[in-house]
Amino acid sequence: MKKIGSGLAVLCALTGPGLFAASASATVEDIYVTGPSTPGQPYSRACNYVGAQCEIVARLIGADNQDPVVITINGTDLGAPRYARYTNRSAAFIEWRAPALGTYTVIAEQGTSTSTLVINITEPSSGTGSALLPSGSAG
Repeated sequence: MKKIGSGLAVLCALTGPGLFAASASATVEDIYVTGPSTPGQPYSRACNYVGAQCEIVARLIGADNQDPVVITINGTDLGAPRYARYTNRSAAFIEWRAPALGTYTVIAEQGTSTSTLVINITEPSSGTGSALLPSGSAG
């Protein structure tokens, strides 16, 4: 019985500090969505219609702010985002187009930190795309 007790004490001595030590962390500070830009007016248009070219941005702070981020919409992983890295923070960017009217839940996860944003797509389309216009001439 003495061997088991001393072996357990050694195991706790070796693993205990690692189990209870504070780990470095990162926080998903917030998520926001921007619409397509217009020359001279970046991100001036809304991202509330079907097919709009939107960019989802997750801002990250903390010691591990450069760790990978997973961005999902309604549970579907959007893939690998692009990053902008700074000294004390970073940002993850990923493009997305709403496929249909409805409510979309965006979740950004980095380690144990998560942030959620709900997007409501309320307009069928912008009506400005050439795919919506008939081709040829009338008459």
